[in-house]
Amino acid sequence: MQTVSGVLGQTQLQQIQTERALLVKRQNEIEKMQENLTANIYLLGRIVTSCDDWIKGFKSYQKEISRYGERIKNLKLVDAHTVAEKAWSKAAGDVKDIFLMALSQTSDAIKNQTIEFSNIKLKAQKLIQEYKDGLDALKKHSEVIYNRINLLNSQEKELRKKGVIAQSDKTVQEASDALSGNA
Repeated sequence: MQTVSGVLGQTQLQQIQTERALLVKRQNEIEKMQENLTANIYLLGRIVTSCDDWIKGFKSYQKEISRYGERIKNLKLVDAHTVAEKAWSKAAGDVKDIFLMALSQTSDAIKNQTIEFSNIKLKAQKLIQEYKDGLDALKKHSEVIYNRINLLNSQEKELRKKGVIAQSDKTVQEASDALSGNA
């Protein structure tokens, strides 16, 4: 038959082991969340880089459109003398106007896409920062759990060192039975 201190020691040990098991499970969950956040940060970083590439490309294309537009605007139609020349000149002027209108519409579409990609980039950057903040919070929480597990390990070691707790499962069962009145 164990002493009261032995039974109390067994109860403390069970509490320590139960709490430690819960903390280890929580620590594993935190590590999984950290992996997921890190993967999401990487993905969002790639999106930001891609947006930068697209925006640079749009700006370059915008410059080309402006250059072409200026060249076409500066083209002068030849003076027409005959009816045929006047018809050809009118047709060329119409094509010139259509081309300039198409360039203008393309330019507007590119401006809109540039704005859209800039907005996507800003959203991704905001999420990256939120995820980094989340990682920092998880790291702090993980440290608290780690410290608590170390404390529990020390407490268990101290209980075993004092000899308050027997080392066998049979003794643990006996202590449990004694507490429940089944001894």
